[in-house]
Amino acid sequence: MSLKMVFAIMVIINSSMVQSFRSILFTASYNMNYQCDTVCCSPSITITAANKQSCQIACLMDDSCLTITFDATTNACQRFANSPNQFGIMLAQASVITMIVVGGKPLPSCKSDQ
Repeated sequence: MSLKMVFAIMVIINSSMVQSFRSILFTASYNMNYQCDTVCCSPSITITAANKQSCQIACLMDDSCLTITFDATTNACQRFANSPNQFGIMLAQASVITMIVVGGKPLPSCKSDQ
């Protein structure tokens, strides 16, 4: 096998490995609960997460995730495809952390006839 062929295979393997890695930066609001209840909001997904980091990983694995809330008293992790900067409100609630994805994802538009 020629050296050029080996190099080409290595490049293909490396590029496919790089594409499987993602990272997200969050801003966190402690004791604040994001609620998106307008007609423009996408439905949220709620799962059980052992801790805040597990909730963040769930968001990392979902390409549409822009906002998550983690309730430490119930271990509920709620994922949203919307951002408080766009739709919804933030309400004070003890033991809840709302984390918002910083940059890198376009905000969905509202397709409703309001």
